[in-house]
Amino acid sequence: MSGKDALIIVDVQNDFCPGGALAVNDGDKVVPVLNRYIEKFSQAGLPIFATRDWHPEKTIHFNTHGGQWPPHCIQGTKGAEFRADLALPEDVVIVSAGMAPDEEGYSGFEGRDHKGAGLANLLRTYGVERIFVGGLATDYCVKHTVLDGLKEGFKAVLLEDAVRALRVGDPLDDATEMGPLISAQQRATVGSYVDGEAPVAFRGEAPSGTGFWFPPTVLCPVSNDDRAAREEIFGPVAAVIPFEGEAEAIRLANDTVYGLSGSI
Repeated sequence: MSGKDALIIVDVQNDFCPGGALAVNDGDKVVPVLNRYIEKFSQAGLPIFATRDWHPEKTIHFNTHGGQWPPHCIQGTKGAEFRADLALPEDVVIVSAGMAPDEEGYSGFEGRDHKGAGLANLLRTYGVERIFVGGLATDYCVKHTVLDGLKEGFKAVLLEDAVRALRVGDPLDDATEMGPLISAQQRATVGSYVDGEAPVAFRGEAPSGTGFWFPPTVLCPVSNDDRAAREEIFGPVAAVIPFEGEAEAIRLANDTVYGLSGSI
């Protein structure tokens, strides 16, 4: 660690842990691991941020109002509280996301502190250049927080021992929520996007055991002309294309043979 590092703890709230409204498998197991990171960062005098889902009762985020998810982490409820055994320090900076009825709040970078300051500006105020991210859940809020951190120009480290997500394993096991790639040929195809010159921002570990596994990988920054940006990879590789403002984002999205489109 250096003096320009910060710890970001993502959404370790009761509703995302066993018994909660939107529980992640073994979500509570991240707490003792995160507590060790909290101790290390506190001893080093480095800033610690804790994001939280902080939804109103009525929001487009909930399936009761047209969204995807069951109601969870409603402002002021027990489910929205941080886990009691999460040892947050007194000077932790709390960042709340999804606070308005029209906000989803998947990323900590969409959130604000009690004074209305966004996470990116808060990090820059502390002189942070690299973020260490752990929490719940890997495939949603943790992922979006890491990706947005990279987009904002921060270096990012995923704390792989301090996250939980979907249950990965044997596709023939009823408990499995995510399995391997379909063939060795497909694994080789996915690997061809991550050659020696690819801009790998970070890479996870492939599960052990049988199956054609490929480690989850994020490429950043990627040019809109790169193959990884123009083709569907059909594997656990995400390509991040930086942009400045809505106009450039639309231009980049339209700069394909498909352009912006929607379908059902």
